[in-house]
Amino acid sequence: MKQSLNDIVLSEGLNELNVELTPIAPVSEFSYTNLKCSSPWDPTGDHPIYDIECDVTNVGNIRETRTIQLWALWQSVYVWQMRHSVEVTLNPGETYHYHYREGYLPQNEVCYALLTDSNAEIELRYGGRQLIVRGDKSDVCTFYAGQA
Repeated sequence: MKQSLNDIVLSEGLNELNVELTPIAPVSEFSYTNLKCSSPWDPTGDHPIYDIECDVTNVGNIRETRTIQLWALWQSVYVWQMRHSVEVTLNPGETYHYHYREGYLPQNEVCYALLTDSNAEIELRYGGRQLIVRGDKSDVCTFYAGQA
């Protein structure tokens, strides 16, 4: 009997069973869901802070490590900046609950935020006023400083 590299031959007496294995291509993909953004007052009541939450799930079929990045734009500054990052390793189907709460925001500031990761291609245009993300990312959320 002729065998190829991917064949496994199991023998039992005179019966033979040929099993051909087809490798599964690795799929790398993260999903960003349940994005919540708010800006409650800090515990002292002096100024608003920002509070960002999102579920990040490995929907691919390989264990993977990525650096999750929080990008934000404050209307008064009008430049997108990476505000926070954290490295996570997720198995297929596993979810990480991202939660970041910190910072100082001027009252009545309009803010925009999104989450992406180190596998995405990031491009800043027009002096940082436009952020283009090619790859896995969340939706953009809008919130107002001092409003929970």
